[in-house]
Amino acid sequence: MRKRRLTALVILCAAVAATLLISTQFMSAQNGAGKENKKGDREKPPPTIYNPYPPGILPADLDSEIARVLREIDVIEGRAIERWHSLPLPTRLETRPGPNPPVLKDTGTESIETLGELMLFDKNMSPGRNQACTSCHMPYAGWSGPIPSVNLTIIA
Repeated sequence: MRKRRLTALVILCAAVAATLLISTQFMSAQNGAGKENKKGDREKPPPTIYNPYPPGILPADLDSEIARVLREIDVIEGRAIERWHSLPLPTRLETRPGPNPPVLKDTGTESIETLGELMLFDKNMSPGRNQACTSCHMPYAGWSGPIPSVNLTIIA
């Protein structure tokens, strides 16, 4: 008696699982959620881009503004790299022993400024290797966002 119940329960579970699997495939095919590629496999639709703002807050030309900022960053980084390559090697002055930091002669300040500029404008430091710190914190905008229309939104 127990074997019959167990067998019936297994068959019932398998039937329910098969029904759910088939109905899910049928619904996704009707909704057009996946298109077939040349091999006949279903492709997933592209994910939607996350946008936390209500419609109408962000400007319509945001992509062109982002492209402008990225071009600007590339130009400034290029100048910083040229400046870095043109710097002479720093000369360290001998100072009194102890925990004092090294004193660099003639090019110390310029070397440190150039290093800071290289770090702020380097896109390779981001996880996606596509954004620099200055993508969101531009010096000429008071270290805020370089896109004025976005600064007027909720961010401000």
